[in-house]
Amino acid sequence: MPKGPAAQSLSLPPTESVPRPIAEVEERLAAEEAAFLALDTTADAPERISSWSRLAQLYLALSREREAGLSWSHAMWEVREADAAALAQRWAQAAGSSLPVLLELQTPSEAQTRAVVAQLMTLALQKDASARARQQQAQAWLDRHDDNLDVRSLWLGRVALSRIAGGDSLSLARARDRVLARLRRGLSLERDVPRFVRSVGPGTSRDAARVDRVVTQLEEMLKAFEETPRKRSLVEVPWPLTRAYVRITFAWALARVGHVARARELENEAVKALDLNLPVNAALVRLYRARIAQAAEGISHDAPLPPDFAAERNAMGRDDRYNFDRVRMRSLILEPHEHITAAWSFVHATGRVQGEDLSALREITDLNQLARAIEQRLAATESSQLPAEERARVADGLLDFLMLLPESGALPLLTRLIVSAQSLPPRLRAHVLEDTVKIAGHFGRSDLVKQLVSSIGSLMVELAVPGAAGSDLEPDLIGPAQLLASGVRTLRRVGLRDEANAMLSRATAAFKGENRDHLMARVAIAGGFAYLGRTDLASPAIDEAIKHLSSETSPMMRRLTGDVTRLARVTARALAMGPADFALPGLRRLIAPLPWLNDMHLNDYLCLSIVELADVIAVGHVGEDLTLSEVTRTFLEEDEHRVRRRIHREATGG
Repeated sequence: MPKGPAAQSLSLPPTESVPRPIAEVEERLAAEEAAFLALDTTADAPERISSWSRLAQLYLALSREREAGLSWSHAMWEVREADAAALAQRWAQAAGSSLPVLLELQTPSEAQTRAVVAQLMTLALQKDASARARQQQAQAWLDRHDDNLDVRSLWLGRVALSRIAGGDSLSLARARDRVLARLRRGLSLERDVPRFVRSVGPGTSRDAARVDRVVTQLEEMLKAFEETPRKRSLVEVPWPLTRAYVRITFAWALARVGHVARARELENEAVKALDLNLPVNAALVRLYRARIAQAAEGISHDAPLPPDFAAERNAMGRDDRYNFDRVRMRSLILEPHEHITAAWSFVHATGRVQGEDLSALREITDLNQLARAIEQRLAATESSQLPAEERARVADGLLDFLMLLPESGALPLLTRLIVSAQSLPPRLRAHVLEDTVKIAGHFGRSDLVKQLVSSIGSLMVELAVPGAAGSDLEPDLIGPAQLLASGVRTLRRVGLRDEANAMLSRATAAFKGENRDHLMARVAIAGGFAYLGRTDLASPAIDEAIKHLSSETSPMMRRLTGDVTRLARVTARALAMGPADFALPGLRRLIAPLPWLNDMHLNDYLCLSIVELADVIAVGHVGEDLTLSEVTRTFLEEDEHRVRRRIHREATGG
């Protein structure tokens, strides 16, 4: 249990033996939820823990077992050592049944799986010697069924087993890796966050109104795509094909905010217009449909796709794969966690160049084998004989796999990649260091995060040199802009807000040039400030970007559609990092280049620049920063930090 003392002793509410009318319980629950949200105190304060336990009992009285279990696990998470045994016993009594009976279940429910955790916590804290006899059985049972659990209950159960075994540090380290794998994409709203944090209490009507505003504006933007007169090039594909991909893009966005029926309508309209006998269309539609299905279930598009998607694209012919990868590379919806270079894949398939093909790593399921495969490919990142672009590409690709590994395997590999990145040019080094910060934060290595942030701060001056940040290596590369935006999120996630402010301030002083790369860096900095609540510091750069996006003859854009969509992309991301009143008006203005935006080369499937603009606008409207309430956003940020902090502390004995 947490070692820090609370300000006063915990006072648990008495258990009520006389059932109350449901209406009365519901009224008390609503009052308790509102009171909890109004508390202005730390997470481990006795009044907050007492509130969690009252909520748990009220949920149980209404047969809302999931919410009751989440409330108990939150209460147990923050309680001090002196009060833990009494609270665990109360949880076990509320959960009901006995450990021997529960361990015989073959298909336990979520509530029954949490009941096992409650029983194990009670036995461990009471130092019941008889529990040793069931320790191995309980461990095997949880190995089979702990997918039912939220991250807190999962960890509490493993800590209890470690205590019962007399301190099993190896099992606890394995459990940490299992929990961190869950946290790779952050806390799950459905699995880990009590519903009332999202939908009850002050601001409910405001939050619903905000989502309604988002949906209304999405429909208006879709109408603009369909009705705005455009200057089409002579080589552009027929409009119905491009319109189909625009519609399926907006279908994903509407599913993301809960308008599933409308999303399905748009999805079906889009699919009818496309020839699915063509491999590129078939593969793209399958990807979009998978993302729409995930969005309908509340799953982020950052979640990895099943391995069979990789097998399908690897079986494509060279030309089909190139066209398919060009869309994947320019989309924020389809596979945002991937770093795709369509041109490299195309040329590599001709056999005219040599390089590390990392696609085979996705088919490795054994983590030890995966670690060995990554280590074998590290030589390419350290070789002075290879071009810097190739070394950076391999390093960037390998970093994508490190969060799949346990900490003991990932950190030595991360260290080698950080060292190898030091010899890269500033632009390429920035792109690699962006991912190293995320990985260090994922494993709770705050000291390493601080070191990397210091390196990034020094790198800002180098990146500000004309030509250092720009590159035509891949159309999706925005260099320092993406680095800054991701860095602020990572720093806040691991509790380093002061460091986030320092990085933004230093970068602001560095990027003063009147060129495209500096403009995108300024816009990314603006997103960071918006995320920290300083929209006054964010607005000037965003207004400047939209001014250039609105001008067909802007010298900043050189009339290249890739420049336009890249700037639109970073602007949408920056806007979406702020509150709705700041974001929505700006996102509406991103439609400005639509009348004249076009591709100037042949594409048999879609007008890519138009679909990319739709993708940028859709993602900007439905990112979690914009669609979550401020209460939920703050709760998630602080909650994940506390979860990571405790897991790392207990796993390392700190």
